[in-house]
Amino acid sequence: MQRTHYPYERNHVYRYTFISLGRRRIKKVVEFSLTGIENIYNLAFGGIKIDGTVDDKASSNNGDIVRTLSTVIHILRDFSLHRPASVIFFTGSTKQRTRLYARIIKTYYDEFSKDFHITGLALYEKRYAEEIFTRENAYKYSAFLRFAALACRPANLIGLDKNNYSAAFKK
Repeated sequence: MQRTHYPYERNHVYRYTFISLGRRRIKKVVEFSLTGIENIYNLAFGGIKIDGTVDDKASSNNGDIVRTLSTVIHILRDFSLHRPASVIFFTGSTKQRTRLYARIIKTYYDEFSKDFHITGLALYEKRYAEEIFTRENAYKYSAFLRFAALACRPANLIGLDKNNYSAAFKK
C-alpha cells in the first residue's frame, strides 16, 4: 500500500506503536506474537487498553482507515525484513472486520502481491485448507489470511483441523 502512512516506532522486537490523527488522537499498537507453529506470528492490531494490551475489538471510527491500514502494512514490511522466514497470520476479531480485511486485500492485491505471498484459510467440513488468495474467493476465508515475505517458502497449513487451528493461533 503506497499511500501515506503515519510515522511509527518499534518499541520492542515484536511491538510497534503509532498515533492515529483522524477526528481524535489515538495511540495504536501492532503486536506480533509467536503461535504454536514455528516461524508463524499472529498479528494483533488496535488501540491500547489501560493495561497496555491490544484492544482489537474496539472500533475507533477515527476517519483515517486508509492511512491507518497503510501504516499497518508498512509495519508488516518492516517486521518481515527483520524476520524474512516469518509467516504472519491475522484474522479479524469479528466476522465484519474479517470481511473488511478481505475487501482491503482484494482491492490492493496487486500492490500487496509485489511484497508478499498471500494465502487464505478456508473451512471445509471442520478442516481448514490453505489456498492461494484470489479476488473471486476473498470472502470465503473464514480463518482469514496470512502474509509471508516473498523470500520465504509458505507454510503448509492444509488439513489443519478446526481444534488444532484454534490452539495454534490463540493470541
